[in-house]
Amino acid sequence: MPDIRLDSLSVKNETGSPGIRIFNWTLNYTGNRSVIQKVVYRFSPDRDIWWDSTWYEADTKQHPADTDINGTHSSRLDFREKEGWYRIRVSAWEDVPDGVSDEKTYMGKSQGGGDPGGDSGGSDPGGDSGGGDPGDGPGGSDPGEPIWVEPGSAGYIRIT
Repeated sequence: MPDIRLDSLSVKNETGSPGIRIFNWTLNYTGNRSVIQKVVYRFSPDRDIWWDSTWYEADTKQHPADTDINGTHSSRLDFREKEGWYRIRVSAWEDVPDGVSDEKTYMGKSQGGGDPGGDSGGSDPGGDSGGGDPGDGPGGSDPGEPIWVEPGSAGYIRIT
């Protein structure tokens, strides 16, 4: 039985680009099917009062069958439009009915250039079996730790 695992989630500032974050993760897949990875985010202007219930798609990577996809992956996330808090989640699943899947939400705890941080598990993107779209629902039960993004010249990240 194949297995798919996401791990080592981190977020770093892109040098010289305020509001741009580089989201990194590792993928370990033991099968040989086509795999889809998707990065989504949620936004809140105030963190504790209101969170948008929608997970917005930031990046999708499709890998054909029989391709070695093990290793580190990254997505460049442009958050310059909205100042506020962001939760970032990555999902990976075999693109077949009842395929294996995994989902993690970034759980960083530091400030500055990034955090090797922890992550929280989830067994299925979107809560449906066989690897559905993680943008349709919250997936795992842990909402993840938000990151603060301030647009403009400051461009720092505060992991709280």
